[in-house]
Amino acid sequence: MSDALWTRLEPLLAIDKLCKKSGHLSRNARAMFNGLIWLARTGSQRSQLPQRSSLYGSRAL
Repeated sequence: MSDALWTRLEPLLAIDKLCKKSGHLSRNARAMFNGLIWLARTGSQRSQLPQRSSLYGSRAL
């Protein structure tokens, strides 16, 4: 995702809120959002995220 698009999307997302489970802020909301978009676009499962993804093997999604 381009920086320009992220700049427009970031204010629309509730990423400044603390995680209810852990009480911490999301470490990388942009990477998580990109992962969700990739999963929605491809119809793949989380385990099939590309290894280059920062969320590969993560339990964040």
